[in-house]
Amino acid sequence: VDVQSYQNGKNTHELYDSQGNLIAEGNLDYIGEKISVFNVSGIFHREKTRGIVKIESKIRYEEVYSAKVDRIESHRIMLESLRNISAELREDLKVDYRGPAKIFYTQMGNSGKKETITAEARMENISGGGVSFIAEKEFQKGDELAIKTMIPDLFFELQIKILRKEKFGRLYKYGCKFINISKIEESSVRKLVYKLQIDQRDYLKAKESQTNEEK
Repeated sequence: VDVQSYQNGKNTHELYDSQGNLIAEGNLDYIGEKISVFNVSGIFHREKTRGIVKIESKIRYEEVYSAKVDRIESHRIMLESLRNISAELREDLKVDYRGPAKIFYTQMGNSGKKETITAEARMENISGGGVSFIAEKEFQKGDELAIKTMIPDLFFELQIKILRKEKFGRLYKYGCKFINISKIEESSVRKLVYKLQIDQRDYLKAKESQTNEEK
């Protein structure tokens, strides 16, 4: 069996049930062709650990797995049919997300000094390389701004540059790319996009399954 070994404690993983509930925390210790091993070191809802589960790395956004629980041995969850599902997600890493955001920009104040101004906005989508948002405030192509989303996993401001601008009545829609983004920030963004994509995909599958059952 081709087995890949992970050093304990080097990477923390979270294990979720089919409804997206966190049921275990630990690390994916071995990945094998038939059986893989998840060592639990934190949260553990043993009674909910069954059926199809999803495993996400907390630090490596390209590690998102799907698996089926085979059995539980003490604090070791034995998994079968484990596969990395990150490649199934769209290559552009873009996901629709409607939620509030704040835009920060600078302008010359009455005192002759630059002041930071805040504008309200609504996000439309986010990707590994940028974000789209709608706002009443008019900006210009090429403007460099900062955006802070209301998404809990993105608590920091991200620097953006406006590439596209469309007008809809009194509203403007902007397409932006991230600029001056650090590796840590980029990893956080991409991991979040993966998570949102998976959550939305799981929701649509569950909805489709429920619709089929009702027919």
